[in-house]
Amino acid sequence: MNKKPRFIPLLSDTTAKVLIKDEHYRWFYEDIIKYLTGIDLRGYKLIDNELNSGNKVKDYRTDLIFEKGKHLVNLELNQFVYRYTLVKNRSYALRLAGYGYLSGEDYKERYVTQINLNNKIVNK
Repeated sequence: MNKKPRFIPLLSDTTAKVLIKDEHYRWFYEDIIKYLTGIDLRGYKLIDNELNSGNKVKDYRTDLIFEKGKHLVNLELNQFVYRYTLVKNRSYALRLAGYGYLSGEDYKERYVTQINLNNKIVNK
């Protein structure tokens, strides 16, 4: 075998999802998020399903959603950030907030926090 070891970034979407969903490794991301934002994700329930953005051309989905009562935290892991990336991520946060609408005048109040962990900004 002539394979060279490859570095897989911890902000890679696939890598982070696997590690965060594993109880043994989740602490690493929880500690980083608490250190950078002051938000403690311990006690939040990780919702495994991903929210589709509704884009028919490309199937954009949220990365990870944490829930604790009325509070939702949407964690987006962006290995490469392009001009449209933050617009797409904001649309996720707005859609999550809008899901509180039930019917008629019924509205379930929600508080949404969006966290973007960006690895490399490609386009200013």
